[in-house]
Amino acid sequence: MEILQYYVSTLNKCAYCTEMHFKEAFAAGETELRIYSSLTWRDVDFYSDTEKSLLAWVESVSLLNDEENKNRQQKFDKLSQYFKQDEIANLTLAIMQINSWNRLVKSFGFEAGAYQVGQH
Repeated sequence: MEILQYYVSTLNKCAYCTEMHFKEAFAAGETELRIYSSLTWRDVDFYSDTEKSLLAWVESVSLLNDEENKNRQQKFDKLSQYFKQDEIANLTLAIMQINSWNRLVKSFGFEAGAYQVGQH
């Protein structure tokens, strides 16, 4: 889940949250390569099809006006191959929550650079 939170935060250009989720993902056992490569997930082969469908869904939920998201239903259908509808609903709510936190943190001017793992 931390890679998803990291990816959402990078899409929203939230420096504080990007730092936080990078550090939390790394502390949870993710490699730096996998974390950083979430930005180019389409071009690497070390994400599973399940993870790729989830990263595509992150974009659909987070980038509402993005030209690439015209095929939102196809992304949902792909995600449905790996998750039940209630799981997709919970994942979508988690993505929406991170989007909201990103906006809140940016609005209040939180600064990156001092986050400690487990701080929040």
